[in-house]
Amino acid sequence: MTEADSSIPEKSANFRAKIEHDPQTGIVSLTISQMFNDDVGEYTCRASNIHGEIFFHSGVYDSIILEENKL
Repeated sequence: MTEADSSIPEKSANFRAKIEHDPQTGIVSLTISQMFNDDVGEYTCRASNIHGEIFFHSGVYDSIILEENKL
């Protein structure tokens, strides 16, 4: 959720997606309000510091879309 060449969060043109960081806990969260089909897919979070870098991949799925795919 950061720009490729910097450590600042990407500013989304999509006002429905919001990235929040709690400096006390270090937790960063992504909230998507009013989810649409375009929001479904894989999201990647990159965390880095002087000790290294790690990536976390997570899928976002809509249960209605999953049900339709079973048919």
